[in-house]
Amino acid sequence: MKQNLIFKNLIAIVLAGSTMFLASCVKNRNSGATDFSQLSPIVQITEGGMAKYSSQSLLFPASDLSDTAYFTLNYAATNVAPSDITVTIGYDAAALAAYNAANPTAINAKFPDSIYRFTQTSVVIKAGQNYSAPVKLTVFPYKVDPSKNYMFPISITDAGGNKISGNFGTIYYHFIGNPLAGTYNNVGTRYNYSGVIGYTGGAIPPATAGTAVCGTPKVLAPLSSTVTTVYYANLGAGTDRDYYFSYDPAVSLTNVGVDFTQSFKDGISNIGIFIHTYDPVLKKLHILSTYNNLPGAAGSDRIVEETMTHQ
Repeated sequence: MKQNLIFKNLIAIVLAGSTMFLASCVKNRNSGATDFSQLSPIVQITEGGMAKYSSQSLLFPASDLSDTAYFTLNYAATNVAPSDITVTIGYDAAALAAYNAANPTAINAKFPDSIYRFTQTSVVIKAGQNYSAPVKLTVFPYKVDPSKNYMFPISITDAGGNKISGNFGTIYYHFIGNPLAGTYNNVGTRYNYSGVIGYTGGAIPPATAGTAVCGTPKVLAPLSSTVTTVYYANLGAGTDRDYYFSYDPAVSLTNVGVDFTQSFKDGISNIGIFIHTYDPVLKKLHILSTYNNLPGAAGSDRIVEETMTHQ
């Protein structure tokens, strides 16, 4: 069973939302020292909020029988919880309705009963702690229809007498219906060159400064029903060097748009995409691209070829 990466930030300090709350409420004493004494504690979902909506997308392989996503409750205050705090949580139909009203082009249905299990109704933040134990949502990916958008918002409904965060009181777990989204086996190479070679397509010239393997499975994360993203070449997630694949089978079954210029904003030049094909039968993407690793072509050229096949 795989654990969703949403769980990885358990030990993070108070998140941006609570930080903004604190900053907006803090006043200075006459002595010039910062006075935190009047701040009211709030309770929030650590991984929740619309600001983190994309990270709440469930990207488990479609063949998995069962997977689990985790989230935690955070007592955001200047001190730890003074006593046990029982927080009530549950599915929030109103949050789903509000999201659909605000996003009429991406209407979501509630998770069908067959694709999830969620039975927990409360969680305790223990005295002397700021975080609860993990809360889990179990899903059954093999039962999910990948062509449909599904959402299962979970909200804090009672925080044991404490304030509930307005920005981080709900986590919006969702599956985005996108024909490209999912896990791909990837085979690829980055060819490195010394200086500028002026590649214009065709056969790839032998690398003069070595190669780098662009293997390993990649997960194309849906940004919308027609756009997915994944990291470029072998650069890894979190590098802000990403592909953006746009694909609408209602328009064309084989035409996939590819862009990475929007993430390669500084530090490189001479970006070119020479091949970008999609085989809807084999569910295979083939991309051939090039760039120079310094502005103004003052560095060395790179050619990247990758073939991604949906698992």
